[in-house]
Order: sequence, then structure tokens, then C-alpha cells
Amino acid sequence: MSTTLTVPTDGARIAVTVTGEGPPILWVQGSGVTGAGWTPQVARFAASHTCAVFDNRGIGASTASGPITVPDMARDAIAVLDALGWSRAWLVGHSLGGLICQEVAMTAPSRVRAMLLSCTFSRGPEATGLRAPMVWWGLRSRVGTRAMRRQGFLGMVAPPDQRTPEVAARLAPLIGRDLADSPPVLMAQVRAMAAYDRADALGSVEVPALVQSATDDVVAPPVFGQRLAASLPRAVYRELPGTHAHTLLDPAPFDALVADWLATT
Repeated sequence: MSTTLTVPTDGARIAVTVTGEGPPILWVQGSGVTGAGWTPQVARFAASHTCAVFDNRGIGASTASGPITVPDMARDAIAVLDALGWSRAWLVGHSLGGLICQEVAMTAPSRVRAMLLSCTFSRGPEATGLRAPMVWWGLRSRVGTRAMRRQGFLGMVAPPDQRTPEVAARLAPLIGRDLADSPPVLMAQVRAMAAYDRADALGSVEVPALVQSATDDVVAPPVFGQRLAASLPRAVYRELPGTHAHTLLDPAPFDALVADWLATT
């Protein structure tokens, strides 16, 4: 059984869904994806943990006014912890969600039991810069027919054998939209990532961290995860097979990694 609530923050109202019982996990999603992107993981872990997911400001059922920054979104995450009465929780962040978790760990380390940073990076300008695969697939995700735009989105996040209409239809409710559509907030989120670079401050973060990359991720290649892990004093690095959306397309290996991480932190 799930409960929903709305958390007012500075410049936003954050839609939160809480499922399960037990020690708390806050799941933080990436750009262009609602909290529903954690559906496979909530289904796996709600039997043993209280799982909270939320829509980042400006997407899904969450509202926003004014510019969006990663520190804004980190304050939203802390406000969710406050609203739930969670003094401390595990944080799991994917892509942009990984930046949000890093910022929470830097500004409110006592609130983070440990963090798992999946398919993410530390230097936003580097990750959002012009790289051939992302330029090609990003353009295809925004122009042409609806079928072509869905194919372009899948080109960024799925392996070649899963760039099909059936996979696009299966991902739509998890991403929170038809893959042919780009939510208005998406470019604001990309600008927020591009403006965020606190890699030089990560050496002071004493929160235990697991940094996980996917072998064939074109959005956040493994080298980005390796650099992030090397910057964090208490980080370990793991690599799983798959692409940027491996948590949705093939969740079992990721869920097994999460289970081991929860048992040891």
C-alpha cells in the first residue's frame, strides 16, 4: 500500500509517494523522469524497507517557479526527508539524481546513511558537453515523427535490440510520459546539470558511497563513474552490464547490487 503527499519547498511543491515498511530509502530520479522510474526497485524493496520516491521540481505532479538548480533540488530532497520525519536515510540517485545526492551529502551529511550513485558523474559541464552519440540521439529524440522521436530516446538509453515500439510502450508509464514527448522542464534540468560542478569539494565527503556505472552507457560513460568514485574518500566502484536505463530494462542485477549494499551499510 502506498501513500502520497505534497511537500512545499522554496519555489516548488514536491509530489511524494511512500511505500513499504522498515528502514528508509529515498530514491532520487534523473532528468526527464518522474519518481515512477523507480517502480521496479520499489516493488523489490518495499517488503523490507520504507521507500519514498518523488517527482523532481517541475516534472510530473511537482510544480516549480523560477530557474532550477541542483542545490534547489537537493534542498527539495532534504525537505522530503523532513516531511517524512526521517533523520537519516539511504539515498539512491540515478543520473541527475546522483548529483542531487552528492549535494545532499555535502550540505547535510548527517542525513545520509550511505548513498548509491548510479550512471552519474561529478562534473556537469563535462557530462552535458557536445559528445557525438548524445548529439545524434538527442537530436533524433526531438525531431521527426513520433515514432522517430521514440527511437531517438531509446538510442540514448537502451541497447540496439531493445529499441522497439514495444519497449517504448513499456517504458512510457515508468518514465512518466510518451517517449516521443519532451517535458518543458527537461532543458532546464540539463542546464542545471551543465552549471553544476563541485567535484573539487567531494574530497571532504565522508558519507559511504557506492558508485555504479553501466558498461554501454552513452549518457554517463563508465569513465565518469570511475572519476566520481576516485574523488570520494569512502567510495567503492562497481560496473554492471547495460545502458543508461538498465535499472528499468534489466533491473535484476542492479537490484541484487542494491540488496548487498543495504546489507552492508
